[in-house]
Amino acid sequence: MDNRKLINGAETVAFDIAVILEVRTKCPGKYKLVDMETGEEYMGRLPTEDNPQHWVRLEVTRNQIPTSPEEQKYYDLGKK
Repeated sequence: MDNRKLINGAETVAFDIAVILEVRTKCPGKYKLVDMETGEEYMGRLPTEDNPQHWVRLEVTRNQIPTSPEEQKYYDLGKK
């Protein structure tokens, strides 16, 4: 086990094995995941045949959640 330093200066334990974190919801688009070590942000999404990922990375420069159904489509496809 190791310690990792977070952006805010705090430290947290890193394990030698991968841990699965699950979120069960009927509305995946309302969730946002933030990597507190790197600052990367992800938005929950419904997986599709073309893209089986449950999370899509938000652009660091935009750092915003989609505000319209049209914009949501681009996030769902992972193209933004």
